Amino acid sequence: MSNRKSIVLAFVATKQAHTDAIAALVADMKGTPYIKYRAEAAAIIGVKYSVDPHVSQLKKWMTFEKDTAAEQALSALMKHHPKRPTSGSTAPAATLPKATFKAVQTTIIEAELTKAQFDLLISELRATIQFV
Repeated sequence: MSNRKSIVLAFVATKQAHTDAIAALVADMKGTPYIKYRAEAAAIIGVKYSVDPHVSQLKKWMTFEKDTAAEQALSALMKHHPKRPTSGSTAPAATLPKATFKAVQTTIIEAELTKAQFDLLISELRATIQFV
């Protein structure tokens, strides 16, 4: 993590796309999913700019207030991630196997969760599961 911290801070400090900084950045990004890397980079950049990142309501990933130096730095940094989502991409419609749905539904019903507990379960699942 300390190596990642130095790479992220070096990129942010340059304010320019230096070939060496970008090469080190991309090499560091390759083994980490986009969402996870973004969260770690947001934490590092947040400390540098003394601001707290928050979860985007639309994309559900870490970000900063619009048009701030921290948000611009994070956006510039994440443009180099090799697996970044593209705005023009059309993902195939997701389907859920009926057996999976039925198993989860049965488990939730048998647990007799309240709506508040169910909402908490869903939010904790979203926060702890990373998809590629």
